[in-house]
Amino acid sequence: MGMAERAGGSPEWRVGASTKPPRPAVGWLVAFLLHLLLAVAAAPSVAADLPSKPVHHPASGSYFELVEVPGDCRPMAHCSKRWREAYIDAQALSYQGRSGRLAIVDSPELYDFLRKSFRIPFAAWIGLRYMCSTYDLRWVNGKNQDRTMQIWSRQWMYNPNIHCGTVNLPYMPVWLTPGFQLQAAGYEKGAWYYFVEYPVQVQSTDRRP
Repeated sequence: MGMAERAGGSPEWRVGASTKPPRPAVGWLVAFLLHLLLAVAAAPSVAADLPSKPVHHPASGSYFELVEVPGDCRPMAHCSKRWREAYIDAQALSYQGRSGRLAIVDSPELYDFLRKSFRIPFAAWIGLRYMCSTYDLRWVNGKNQDRTMQIWSRQWMYNPNIHCGTVNLPYMPVWLTPGFQLQAAGYEKGAWYYFVEYPVQVQSTDRRP
């Protein structure tokens, strides 16, 4: 970067014949952050590597799709979707006459199927919430998930400072990390991806987010 260490430990800028003083360190920091932001924005969309249509899971009969927030507004945080927004958007989708919903992934075999079928660079919402009032893990079809599946992230809360015990939350939505592990996030947290399931027949008793 044009800088070396003097014997005494202070930096020495190598500017050749120029006698101009070095730019302040903050200038380099701003330039670096701008470069990083542009690089992320210009990165190719993961959607290009996704299946062109929903993937069929033979055991359950459901089709699964990974939906991406439009790439023209990423990586800006305000473009991400909160769980309750993804919940509504998933219900508005359909495939082969089947209504969509946020995916119910309630078995290790199904998690393994998604892991092999999709690649996610960032977390993606699924149809699971941790209910703060009852301390239950509840799917969007109203059924509770037991605690036997050992696929939780070692840091099960995305932000240890925002959870049911510290903030008055109705629930903590759950997403899949890029490593396909479960992790609970804050009520207002947004994500750029969400998994949609098109089941054989939707029987939901929990229609409100």
